[in-house]
Formats: sequence, structure tokens, C-alpha cells
Amino acid sequence: MREPLVSAGDAGVELGINVHLAAYSMIFGGGGRVRVGPFVNLSSQVRCYTVSDDFRGDVLAGPTVPEEYRNVQRGDVTLESCVLVGSGCLLLPGIILGEGSVVGAHTIVSKDVAAGAVVRGNPVREVGRRNVEVLRGLTRRYLESIGGSGSLDDVAGASR
Repeated sequence: MREPLVSAGDAGVELGINVHLAAYSMIFGGGGRVRVGPFVNLSSQVRCYTVSDDFRGDVLAGPTVPEEYRNVQRGDVTLESCVLVGSGCLLLPGIILGEGSVVGAHTIVSKDVAAGAVVRGNPVREVGRRNVEVLRGLTRRYLESIGGSGSLDDVAGASR
């Protein structure tokens, strides 16, 4: 299977406009809602989870073990507009990738990433910045070029 896999779960998955999910990427929404804003790109082999076992402490793990014996982490995952996620990244429950942020390849993200931040590595560290205002301007120009108003608020499924 080369196609992306999206498993919505009860809370669902919301995809904005102009979203790219590359080959072998997977979104698992069984523990919360996944919101992917407009102009988001997930490179190949990105994994996004809204539920995961926390192995710290004296607990068992795995889906075959009743939850009373496990330490399960659940949380929504939000990727705001114009986010780029590099190949092989792991996005864990409860995170927000801020507008225009970039996550470098093979990074494990367990905490929020600020708008415009360019991060990479394990542990995650900021290595650069993107100008969110410039990205908003480019988005506006693009939407106008295809006959829209230039506002993401006017595009269905395109909330920030």
C-alpha cells in the first residue's frame, strides 16, 4: 500500500483545502480529533497518533491489555495552516503545530510547535523561523488567483 491511510475514529478527521498526504503517511484518530488545516503538507511515512501508550511507570501496554492496566495518552492533534512535516516524523497525541511551522524529517513531536517555528531533531529544537504574515499574504494571493475572496474564512474546511 502506497496510499496514505486515514483512520478517523469516533472524533473524526478534518482536512482543509490543498492538503497533501504523501505515500505511506498515516493518520490514526482513535483517541481524539485530527484537524489538518489548509495548505498542509505531510511528507512520506509521517505517522500521526491521537492515542498512545505511555510506557513510564509500572504498567502494561498494548491494545490487547485492558485500559485499567495501561497508561494511555489521548489528545487531539491540530496542524494549523501552511504546516510542513518532513518524512518519517512521528506526531504524538495532544499537540498543535502552529501556523506555518515546519518539522524536519524523522522528528518525534510530543509538544506544541509555535507558529512560524522551524524545528528538527530529537529532542526537538528550533533551528529557524518562517514569516507567518508572508505566508498569509501568499495564501491570500493564491486564493484570489483561483477566483476566491482571498480569505481562508470563506473556504469550507479551511479554518485556521
